[in-house]
Amino acid sequence: MRVSILLMVLFSSIVGCHSSSKTKTDDSSMHWQRTEMYFGQTRRDGSAISEKDWKKFLDETIVPKFPSGLTVLNEDGRWRDVNGVIHIEGSHVLVVLYPLNDDEAQSKLDEIAREYCVKFDQEAVMRLDSDEQLRFIEPK
Repeated sequence: MRVSILLMVLFSSIVGCHSSSKTKTDDSSMHWQRTEMYFGQTRRDGSAISEKDWKKFLDETIVPKFPSGLTVLNEDGRWRDVNGVIHIEGSHVLVVLYPLNDDEAQSKLDEIAREYCVKFDQEAVMRLDSDEQLRFIEPK
């Protein structure tokens, strides 16, 4: 339910701004940048980052930088360390869509990752960027 609400907020915010900042490919689609960032929920010492601390970081650090909309997914990740041991770690995945070549958005995302690493003793935040073709399908 929460994910559905966040997706509706994200898409409604894009509708409101898509006419002024887009790269048109035809009458119905636009090219945008999509960034996913993976925020691990375990510190290097093995202690958990509380949901309260995550939500505070989200509300105070991330949302002010992207007030037009974003999506957060809660995930259960797996990763292998240098010794071959598989670890299970909860994570939050931030998904943000913004116009191509938006240097300000790129900088804000890097700032968020650095702040998270410092605040929660993380080695890194994984960031995945891709170009997306965005379209809205409306009822006839």
